[in-house]
Amino acid sequence: MSLWQGDHHRLLWDSISAPGPAASGHDHALAVDMSVEDIMTAMSTFDRMTAAEAMGLKRPPLLRSLLAADDSGGLKRALKQFVVNCALGNVPAEVLPYLCGACVSPLPRPDGGVRPVAAGEILRRLVAKVLPAKTTPEVAPKLDPLQLGVGVRCGTERIAHNTRRLMERERDNPDFVLFQAVAINCFNLIERSEIIARINQVPGLAMSVVCCYGGYTHLWAGLRRMWSRQGGQQGDPLLPLIFAVVLHTLVKKIEDLGLLLNKCYLDDGAIA
Repeated sequence: MSLWQGDHHRLLWDSISAPGPAASGHDHALAVDMSVEDIMTAMSTFDRMTAAEAMGLKRPPLLRSLLAADDSGGLKRALKQFVVNCALGNVPAEVLPYLCGACVSPLPRPDGGVRPVAAGEILRRLVAKVLPAKTTPEVAPKLDPLQLGVGVRCGTERIAHNTRRLMERERDNPDFVLFQAVAINCFNLIERSEIIARINQVPGLAMSVVCCYGGYTHLWAGLRRMWSRQGGQQGDPLLPLIFAVVLHTLVKKIEDLGLLLNKCYLDDGAIA
């Protein structure tokens, strides 16, 4: 049984999809243009086997069917207003822990440990799918050529070709050293205070990210509730872009050392 059904789910929808100022009081203008078509495109990217989450909306194909049958456009307009308000951070504080929470399934690892797999609220993931599509074209040029994991075509190929050319050029240099840097478990360990501080550089994302990661959120394991206090939510479509923006400060400091090679693909780096 869902942990968030009936009257509770209607409270969420009514409190966020209503036009005009919401309970949190933000009055910022939306920094990106957003249309019903953008939202429908994002909705179409959900896999039909998308996992159930805490609030009961288990079947994105069902929602897509309802939207397709919405001849009057009322449901589409309400969904757009919902997404816009979430993007602006206009979400009542009492709703945030649920909207930004997730159901957690502990899966056994081969080494005997546990891998927690989280399924976040589908409506929040919808917002997180729309925003990168609108903001990545603005952000990617600021990260390129050091960070090639966001909004860059053939990023891994560019790193591979640059590395190969450098190795051929330096093959007779006994002092040449090339190594791969990997940030272990980085998405889970990134400090949320750092996320909030860095994401302000991206106006189109700032309010939504503060909304999602500015406080603690619920993690449900069966009927047990835990608090999510650190890192990003697994499966958050915004997380690669958030991580790239946060990491870029460190990547630029490495670049200032005057090295021969300094390229990253999200949390993987090639340095020489």
